[in-house]
Amino acid sequence: MNKKPTYQELENQVAELKKQNEVLRLNSTFQNGEKEKRAAELYLANIELDFQNEEKLKRAAKLIIANIELAFQNEEKKKRAAELIIANIKKALQNEEKEKLAAELIIANLSLVSQIELIKTKEKAEESELNLKMLNEEYITTIEELRQTNEELFFAKEKVEESEETFKMLFNNLSDAVYISEIVEGKVSNFIQVNNTACKRMGYTREELLAKSGFDISTEKSNVNNRSIIPILIEKKRLTLENEHVTKNGIIIPVEINTQITQFKNRTIILSIARDITERKLVEKELIKAKEKAEKNAIELNKVQEITHVGSWYLDIETNEVAWTEELYKMYGFDSTLPPPPYTEHMKLFTPESWEILSTSLAKTRETGIPYELELKTIRKGKTSGWMWVRGEAIFDKNNKIIALWGAAQDITERKQIEEDLINAKEKAETSEKRFKKIIESAPDGVVINSQDGRLIYASPNSYRHFGYSENEIIGHFGDEFTHPEDLQIVIKAFETIFINPLLKPKVEYRFRRKDGEYRWIETTFTNLLEDKSINGIVLNFSDITDRKRLFEELLISKEKVEESDRLKTAFLQNISHEIRTPLTAICGFSGMLNKPNITDEKRDSFVSIIRNSSSQLLSIVTDILTISSLETKQEKTNIQKVEINTIIIELLSVFKLQANNQNISIYSKKELTDEQSIIYTDKTKIVQILSNLISNALKFTHKGSIEFGYNLIDTELRFFVKDNGIGIKHELHGKIFERFRQADLSTSKNYGGTGLGLSISKGFVELLGGKIWVISEEEKGSTFYFTIPYNPVNEINKTITLAKNTETNRTVLIAEDEEYNFLFIEELLSDLNLNLIHATNGQIAVDICKSNLKIDLILMDIKMPEMDGHEAAKRIKEFRPELPIIAQSAYALEHERAKYEGVFDNYITKPLNEKDLKQKVLKYIDIKKE
Repeated sequence: MNKKPTYQELENQVAELKKQNEVLRLNSTFQNGEKEKRAAELYLANIELDFQNEEKLKRAAKLIIANIELAFQNEEKKKRAAELIIANIKKALQNEEKEKLAAELIIANLSLVSQIELIKTKEKAEESELNLKMLNEEYITTIEELRQTNEELFFAKEKVEESEETFKMLFNNLSDAVYISEIVEGKVSNFIQVNNTACKRMGYTREELLAKSGFDISTEKSNVNNRSIIPILIEKKRLTLENEHVTKNGIIIPVEINTQITQFKNRTIILSIARDITERKLVEKELIKAKEKAEKNAIELNKVQEITHVGSWYLDIETNEVAWTEELYKMYGFDSTLPPPPYTEHMKLFTPESWEILSTSLAKTRETGIPYELELKTIRKGKTSGWMWVRGEAIFDKNNKIIALWGAAQDITERKQIEEDLINAKEKAETSEKRFKKIIESAPDGVVINSQDGRLIYASPNSYRHFGYSENEIIGHFGDEFTHPEDLQIVIKAFETIFINPLLKPKVEYRFRRKDGEYRWIETTFTNLLEDKSINGIVLNFSDITDRKRLFEELLISKEKVEESDRLKTAFLQNISHEIRTPLTAICGFSGMLNKPNITDEKRDSFVSIIRNSSSQLLSIVTDILTISSLETKQEKTNIQKVEINTIIIELLSVFKLQANNQNISIYSKKELTDEQSIIYTDKTKIVQILSNLISNALKFTHKGSIEFGYNLIDTELRFFVKDNGIGIKHELHGKIFERFRQADLSTSKNYGGTGLGLSISKGFVELLGGKIWVISEEEKGSTFYFTIPYNPVNEINKTITLAKNTETNRTVLIAEDEEYNFLFIEELLSDLNLNLIHATNGQIAVDICKSNLKIDLILMDIKMPEMDGHEAAKRIKEFRPELPIIAQSAYALEHERAKYEGVFDNYITKPLNEKDLKQKVLKYIDIKKE
C-alpha cells in the first residue's frame, strides 16, 4: 500500500517541478526568441531584397531617364533604408517587451497551478520543444536558401550599380553638352543637371551653371527665337535648331541643339543636347568660297573667248549630247538661253560640201583620235552664209578609250571675204598691176609671191612690218632661208600639192624667222597662179598666228586643268557627301529610335554606341577638311615640346590592337632607343596623327597577315615606318597618293571609304616638322610608308655605351605571350634584372625557338594562345629539354583549374601579374649575375 506523501514532500515536489518547468520555459523562451529574431531578420532581409529587386526593375526600365537624377534617387533610397532599419529596431524592441510580459505572466500562473497542471505543462513543453526542433530545421533550410538568394541579389545589385557608374561616366564624358531643366508653371527653370562637357565648354563651374537657364547662356538674337519656340516644343515634344551660346569669357559658340520634353515623376523635363558646330560653319564658308572661285574661273574663260572670238564645243560620244560656250552661240546666231541643237541637226549649220568634209573628219577623229583642222562654210540663222575655222580633238578616258570630242571654232568670214576679194581683184586686174598691188597692200595679212623655182619676187608691206626685213633682204631670196628647219617638209609638201593640182589651196602652219631671230608661227594659204600671166607665181597669203597658237595651247592647258580640277572636285564632293551623310544618317536615324517607348535596354545601349561612333566619324571628317585647309593657307603651326617617342609607340599599339584582333591581323611595334633616349623635342600631336593615319590605312587595306610599325635612328634623323602586306599600290601612283583628294584608285573610296585627305595631311605635317615622307609598295604584296623627322634629343646620351649595356645580359628568358601589350608589361616589370628577353607569339613558335636556342634558361608560358596553347607547347618542350623550368601564367586562378597543369609546369603565376611575385618566381629558377 502506497504511503501518501506529506504536505512538505508535495511542496518539495512542486518546487522541483517549478524549477524544471522554469528551465524548460527559459529554454523554450530562448529558442522562441531566437526563432523570432531569425524570422524577423529573414523578414527584414526579404523586405530589403524585395525593395532592391523593385528598385533594380525600376532602374532597368527607366535607365536613361533615371540616371539624370541618380543622386536624388540614391538619397531617397538611403532614407528609405534607414527608415526600414529604424522601424525594424522598434519592432524588435516591442517584441522584447512582449516576451518580458509573457515571461512574467507565466511565472505568475505557475504559482497558482497544481501538481497535475505542472505535469501537463511539462508534457506540452516537451511536445513544443519537439515542434521547435522541427521548425528550426525548416528555418535553417529556409535561411540557407535565403542566403543563396541574397548572394545572387547582391551580385545583381553590384552589376546594376556598375552599370549606373558606367552611364554616369558616359553622361559626363559625352562630346556634346547636355543641359536638363524643367517647366514649372509654364516657365523654363534654371538647369537642374548638366554634364562635364557643358561646364568645360561654357567655362563655368557646375554650381555656377546650375544657377543659370538656357536663356542666360544664349545671345539676345538667339533668345528672340528661343522664347517663340517653347510653345512649339511643348506641342511637338522634340525640336532641332541652331543657336548661339555665350561662354563665361564672352566667346560666342554656334551650336546645334536637339531638345525634347519628357515626363518624369510628375515633372516636365526638358533635355537639351548641344553640339558645337563651329568647325561645320567654317567648312560651309570654305565650300562657298570654292564655289565662287569656280564660277569666277568660268566667267574668265568666257571672257577670254569673247575677246578672241573663239568659241568651243563638247560632244559626248555615248549620249550625242552637245555643249556650246557663249561665244559659239554668237557665231551661229542662236539664243544662248536655249540648249544647242542636237548633233543630228548640225548638218543644217553648214553647206553640204562643208558638212561632208566636217562629218568625214569627225568620223576619222572619233575612230583614230587624230585631230583635224578645217575651214568650213556655214549657214547662219537667217540663211546668211559665213566661214568658220574649226579644230577638233578626241578626249580619252583612263583606259585610252575615246569618250568625247572637243574643239574650238573661230569666225573667219571677214578674212575669207578678204581672200576672195583678193582673188577676184587679181582676176579683174590682169592688166593693172597697180590696182593689184593696191589691193594686196591693203590686205591686213601678209602676201608674198614666189617664182616657180622658189625665189621671193614680191612681198607686201605687211610682210616687212611683220618680220622686220627690208625689201632687199627679202626679194631674190629663197623662202627656206627663213623657215624653221623642222617645218621645211611641211612647206615643200604644200608646194608639191599645188604643182600637182593647181586648183587646190592647201593651208599650212609653220614657223618663220624674224630679222631679230625670233621664230613666229604663220598660217599660209598656197595658191598656184603660174598660169596667170599678170602674176606668174605662187601666191602665199599668210597671217601671224603666234598669239593664237599660244592662246590655243593655253586654252588646252587651262581646259585640262579645269577638267582635272572639276573631276577631282566632283569626286571629292561626291565622296565627302557620302562620307558625311553616312554617319549623319546613323545619328539622325538612331537618335529618333531612342524615343520608341518599348525599346529594350540592350537596343538603347547599342543605338547610343552607334550614335557615338558615328559622331566621332563625322568629327574626324570635318577635322580632316579643316586641317587640309589650314595647311594650304599656311596657317598650321607646330607646338614643339618634350615628347617620349617610345610612349607614343606603346599607346598607339594599345589603341589599334583591338581593331587588329577583330580583323584577325597581327600588329607589332619596334623601338630602337631606350625610353630616355627617345625623349626629343617635336610636336607630339602631329606625330601621333601621322602614325595614326598610316596605321589606319594599313588596317583598312590589309585583309590578312600582319602590320608592323616603329622607328630607327639614322644619323641625325628618326625614320618611322608602317609596314603591311595588304593590297599594295601601283608604282605610277606612288607620288600622286599624297596629293589632296587623291587615292590610289578611283574605286578606292567606293570600296574602302575615306576622304582621301589622310596622306595629304600627313605629308603636310611631316614637311612642317622638317622631314619627308615616301612609300615603297608593290601590288598584292603590301606597302611600307616611311617618314623622317629631325632627332633633337632632350638628353645627350652616348648611344654606343647605352646599347652595349643593354645587351650585356646574364640569362635568357623566353616569354610566350600572344598579346603584344602584355609582353611589353612583363618586359617593363623585369627591366631592372638585366635579362635577355625573347618574345614568342604562340606555342609553336616557342617550341621552335627552344629547339634552335639552347641558351634559354627559363620560360614564362601563357596558357591560352593561338595555333598551339601553352600547355601543349610545354609538354613538347619537356620532351627534349626536361630540365628547362617553365612557369605558367594564366587567368585561371581556381585550384581545380590549376591542378591539371601541375604535371607539366614547374610553377604557376596568376594574371593580373604582380611585380613582386613575378620577380620572386623568376629569381627562384635563375641566378642573376651582379656587375
